[in-house]
Amino acid sequence: MDSDIKAQWLQALRSGEYEQTSGALEHGGKFCCLGVLCDLAVKAGVTERSQEADGPVVYGTADGEDTSAGILPDGVKEWSGLPQRNPIFIEDGNVESLAAKNDMGYSFAQIADLIEREF
Repeated sequence: MDSDIKAQWLQALRSGEYEQTSGALEHGGKFCCLGVLCDLAVKAGVTERSQEADGPVVYGTADGEDTSAGILPDGVKEWSGLPQRNPIFIEDGNVESLAAKNDMGYSFAQIADLIEREF
C-alpha cells in the first residue's frame, strides 16, 4: 500500500470526523472503513461520488464503468496500492476482510490498527 495514502487513511479513521456505518461504503452521511478511503480518493480527484434518492453512495467513474457501493472501485484500489478491492488478511489462521471487520462492529480505531499492522 502507498505509505502516504495509508497515513492519510489511518489519520482519517482515527480523527473522529467520520461516523461509521455497515453494509455500504457510505449511506446517510456515515461511512464504512473502505468508504473513508473512497472519500479521500474523491478529495484527491481520483474518483467520483454519486447517489440517487435515499440509496447508498456509489463511488467510481463518471461513465459507470468502474463503480461500487460496497467495495473499492478499481481506481481507488490502484491509487491506494491495496492488493484487493476488499482487502484481506490472515488473522488467527482465518482469512478476514476489512469490510467484514467493519460490518462485524470493529471500531474505526480497531480497523486502523489492523490496517497499520497488515498493509
